[in-house]
Amino acid sequence: MTSAIPPRSAPVPAAGSTAGSTAGSTAGSTAGSTAGPSSTPDPTPTLRLDHFLKRSQLVGSGGGAKQVIQGGEVRVNGQPETRRKRKLRAGDVVDFDGRSQTVGPITVADSADSADSAD
Repeated sequence: MTSAIPPRSAPVPAAGSTAGSTAGSTAGSTAGSTAGPSSTPDPTPTLRLDHFLKRSQLVGSGGGAKQVIQGGEVRVNGQPETRRKRKLRAGDVVDFDGRSQTVGPITVADSADSADSAD
């Protein structure tokens, strides 16, 4: 008796594995080779929203920033923002407590401080 040999173009799953896991690993390696916007790091320095509120002295502490952001009291570029880690870029406008602040130039040191510190 002879058995049929599947064509080489289709991957053959190993015994005990599922076709989904084989396809997923193949798709992942193919997708990683395609250059796209998400594969290139953004060189523009950013600053987290909660850190901006503290540095601008709009709130007294990180806990205060968390409360007002998650409470929906902060707007960024006219839109309500509830994410503490929202990345701000130079030119963004932050509105809180009747005041409006435009984000100025962000240095690489500011951006690194924002990414490194944890609340």
